[in-house]
Amino acid sequence: FCQPGFDDLVDLWLSPSQMLLEHLVKVGNLNASKWEMLPLGCDPNLYEDKRVPGRVIWTSSADRGLHWLLQEWHKIKKAVPEAHLKIFYHFGYDNIINIENNAAPYLLEIAQRVRYIREAIKRLKTLDVEHVGSVSRERLAKEISEASVFAYSTDTVMFSEGFSVSTLENLAGFTVPVISDTDCLGSIYKNSGAVVIKSPIKDNLNEFTDAVIKGLTDKRYADSVIDKCRIFAHQHSWNKLAIKLQTLIERHKSEK
Repeated sequence: FCQPGFDDLVDLWLSPSQMLLEHLVKVGNLNASKWEMLPLGCDPNLYEDKRVPGRVIWTSSADRGLHWLLQEWHKIKKAVPEAHLKIFYHFGYDNIINIENNAAPYLLEIAQRVRYIREAIKRLKTLDVEHVGSVSRERLAKEISEASVFAYSTDTVMFSEGFSVSTLENLAGFTVPVISDTDCLGSIYKNSGAVVIKSPIKDNLNEFTDAVIKGLTDKRYADSVIDKCRIFAHQHSWNKLAIKLQTLIERHKSEK
């Protein structure tokens, strides 16, 4: 959507991942010499290991693949009777939920997903699925600390996952993150400790579901995943990234 020259008045632009930067260079009419890569960050000290057995969490926009998790939930619940899902994020789709035709394909796809998700959440209440909605930062830190698995069946309607701080927060939070490699996520989290399922996730739902179940039932496995994830999260602490940002700013100042 950017017109040529949009970045003339800016000294330094930042992309949260190298793959996103390469994508923007191709499609964004940008001056690559003004761009650097700086990952997003987290505060691992916000979290404690208070895992609740069976607790699965979703902490991102519903249109990014929640429908796949809901579709698979009955299998997870059958394998893990104490499994329960808590969904966090607002559900502000009233402006597009009634779209059925004559719309951009991505809007139509989002509308179809939202209609399915709303109906599925109603029907799955008896299987311990709860849509909590938006909460405070403090509440979310508590909820992530209590989750055993972050089941992020990532599937975007267009290239948009440039980093996923939701994933990073759950890496910091003593959960087993199960995600897909869609967009930039594979390049960012492939060595993070997270369980990364090949996209499109619709072709690998059995692997995704099995990974969620294993994260809920195999504590030794879960602990080993979490240990690796916590190391990755500490490498992306706000303090460390602030130092990197300062270095980038000073370098660009010296080059002007």
